[in-house]
Amino acid sequence: MKVNSQNYFLREVCTDIKNCNLALLGEYIIAGLGCGHGTLYQYLEGPINISGSAKTIETFTGFYKNIRISTISIPGGGVYTEWLTRIAALKPAKILIGIGFCGALKDDIQIGDVILPTASARDEDTTDHYASKKCLPHQTST
Repeated sequence: MKVNSQNYFLREVCTDIKNCNLALLGEYIIAGLGCGHGTLYQYLEGPINISGSAKTIETFTGFYKNIRISTISIPGGGVYTEWLTRIAALKPAKILIGIGFCGALKDDIQIGDVILPTASARDEDTTDHYASKKCLPHQTST
């Protein structure tokens, strides 16, 4: 029996959005990767909680400067990032912005600083399914 992966995903995996209804999401999504629980949605005007039955992800839709935006706060890790990417593709989202812990161990980072990662630590076992560690980009030696 052939399984439609999109329907399977929406029925079995997408329990973190109310009734798995992607129409509840805005076309613009800001995702707190490992952060943002209880705070990210507070920047929206009239936020509505559209979180589903699973409690690992908090999802709200509201407006910011008259633009309908959804905020999604998810735990960190490759599995959640994959879930978020799949949701954004199925929506389809116009813009997906992820914010998170990148660079959080540096002493000279201030609140509001923008950090653009050029590499990442990959010991969580999920990314190995997408890119081999043997195919890492140029690395500098110390």
